[in-house]
Amino acid sequence: MSIEKFQPRIKNYKLKVASRYISIDPEHFERITPQDRFLVSTKYDGHFYGMVHNSEETYFLSPKGKVVNDIALVHTVKAALDKKGIKEVCLVGELYLATEERTRHFNLRRALSEKDENIGFAVFGILDKDGEAVYDKDAFEVMEMLKEFVPSSGKFHLVEHTEVTSRSAIKELFEEAMHKDLEGVVVKGEEYAIYKVKPKYTFDAVVVGFAEGDGDRAGMVRDLLLAFMKKDGTYQVFAHLSHGFNDDKRKELLDQLSPMTVESDYIEVAANKVGFQMIRPELIIEFSCLDVIAEDSKGSIAKINLNYEENTGYTANYRQQSVSVVVPVFLRFREDKAVNTQDLRFSQVEEVVSFDKKATGAAAELPKSEVILRQVYVKPAKAGVMIRKFLIFKTNKEHSGEYPAYVFHLTDVSTSRKDPLKREIRTSNSEEQIMEIYEDYHKKNVKKGWVTPE
Repeated sequence: MSIEKFQPRIKNYKLKVASRYISIDPEHFERITPQDRFLVSTKYDGHFYGMVHNSEETYFLSPKGKVVNDIALVHTVKAALDKKGIKEVCLVGELYLATEERTRHFNLRRALSEKDENIGFAVFGILDKDGEAVYDKDAFEVMEMLKEFVPSSGKFHLVEHTEVTSRSAIKELFEEAMHKDLEGVVVKGEEYAIYKVKPKYTFDAVVVGFAEGDGDRAGMVRDLLLAFMKKDGTYQVFAHLSHGFNDDKRKELLDQLSPMTVESDYIEVAANKVGFQMIRPELIIEFSCLDVIAEDSKGSIAKINLNYEENTGYTANYRQQSVSVVVPVFLRFREDKAVNTQDLRFSQVEEVVSFDKKATGAAAELPKSEVILRQVYVKPAKAGVMIRKFLIFKTNKEHSGEYPAYVFHLTDVSTSRKDPLKREIRTSNSEEQIMEIYEDYHKKNVKKGWVTPE
């Protein structure tokens, strides 16, 4: 078979096109750059595949190399292309379950295993024709080329499309798609970007940590760390959320969440390089996002999975399949929801995206961290003893690309304060810098009266 020739090109096509997608919701059509004309096509809820046809074979090929050549659709495709005299071609499109009711991508997996006769293929691109690679053609040229030999209807067909000249016309086509219960529309023009217009998604999740702002944002929450619950009761981390709060609410959240901090052997770092402080998993929120993504240019997305015990806090499991969400925005707190595997179920996203089942299982075991500095100081006080503990450890995991090389951790306990337990976390890939961070904190926090315990 010609898999070695076409699989890398199919994979590269998907990565290249995915990098050009901009997700927008129906309230922001103004984000689409004005152009002379647009090509608006139906978005099918299936799986991206390539289709290879030559004189010897016809088959469907996924970006990861999965071959599908034993379904009725293969014969339909071969007959249509042979009739047009096509000697060799590699097309790309969406393999989906074509029924009267809207079907979801997860229906296709079962349909493929059962060799369902209702599987269809909607073509929207071409990589090769009769041995010549197709490059540097815009969406309109590609569509005209495909019209010459791809049927407009049937199980094997050209993606439904309409050429329009205004954003208002795009909006009308999107509303028609929603009326038909379709997933959305894809908008291409003469510029580089491709727009994916879909309704917003909304989910419920639990807050497992928060990161404080710095600089002029100090004294308020910068990001929340969100997780879903797996069926086994573990917490699957998936997103940092920073949108949807004004400054007053951010300050209020810092006061609310600070007393909820707990121990954790896992450290996650926000975009401002400040470590998340992990909290009891009690606060449930509803949020919206523009899209949910199960894989990126590196493959299936994997993020940390956590256990939580009231007495010991969080302990990290290996990384498990997760998702990234595009522009998550806080909507409201869900006091009517509870922390359980139903209200916070991970299957909320499984209803939206498709996962590669082969990617499940434990990740490769990473080296253990090592403590390179540990210092404890105490100071008597009327309400009891104050404690300040400094800790630096080397993760030995920096080569994974997922962890910093060094972590500094300060634990500050004072029973006379409203918030008796405070933590500070800083990270760096430089040993020299992490020691400078430690010396700065040591100078500010260890003064007269502080001693090391005997």
